[in-house]
Amino acid sequence: MMNATLMSKQKAINFYIEESAKWKQELETEKIENERIRRLLLSYSTSDYLIDRVYPTVAGMEAFQDEKPKEKKDCAKKPTETK
Repeated sequence: MMNATLMSKQKAINFYIEESAKWKQELETEKIENERIRRLLLSYSTSDYLIDRVYPTVAGMEAFQDEKPKEKKDCAKKPTETK
């Protein structure tokens, strides 16, 4: 009788140990996923800074550079047709 009681208690203890190990493993997986998402959000905020601050400057420079060839084309002599 006492041996049966001891075995049932040991089974319950083993069950709780296994459950605890499973929850710890799941917690580690969630921590890894959380860190991945945190880094992804950080990269988005860096991209946001790039888009807000740097890209308009570059886009403005490209627009300015695009205007220069247009001015040259407008000032160039047009070929005359020969009949």
